[in-house]
Amino acid sequence: MGDSGYIFVEFKDRAAAEEAVRQRNNYKLDKQHTFLCNLFTDFEKYDNIPEEFVTPVPEPYKFDWWANPARR
Repeated sequence: MGDSGYIFVEFKDRAAAEEAVRQRNNYKLDKQHTFLCNLFTDFEKYDNIPEEFVTPVPEPYKFDWWANPARR
């Protein structure tokens, strides 16, 4: 697609930046466009993806809400 663009915004502190991401990530602009928002520090995470996929080890499912009557 030729309509992808980028913008870099600086915030006064990390908390303000994280709040901006929380409020604005996946914001629907219209039927075909969604605004994606990431922290700049996320780029390292996406830049260092291994070439070969390693299947993650599943963690046991916890359903303590079912065993605890106060949480039902």
